[in-house]
Amino acid sequence: MSLFGEKPACPVCGSPAGGLLAVKIKGGVALCKECSYKVRMDKSMLSLQSVDEIKKHLSYREDNLRKFNSFTPSSEIKTSYSHVFKVDKSQKLWYSSIKADVIAIQTNKKTSSARW
Repeated sequence: MSLFGEKPACPVCGSPAGGLLAVKIKGGVALCKECSYKVRMDKSMLSLQSVDEIKKHLSYREDNLRKFNSFTPSSEIKTSYSHVFKVDKSQKLWYSSIKADVIAIQTNKKTSSARW
């Protein structure tokens, strides 16, 4: 990639990729902003992933999102620390989550105890 030249194509979707803060995968190949946003993986792991592995990861995430969107909880169990365990008996699926207000409180505790 030259400083003012054309940006290389994203190996996943074909959109222009690169830039100063581009996310790079195995071989130093840069992803476009949209694909970078979709990949939820630690950056230290990203640099070890091939193009095919990134495509499989994105396919898995899309499939998981479809399942999540069709999820209809038939029962819910609330545990300590605001954990919620939900079950969709008809699809034989489950998931566990933490309520957002608890995450905000924990974040504030960490921030307030930091020393500069």
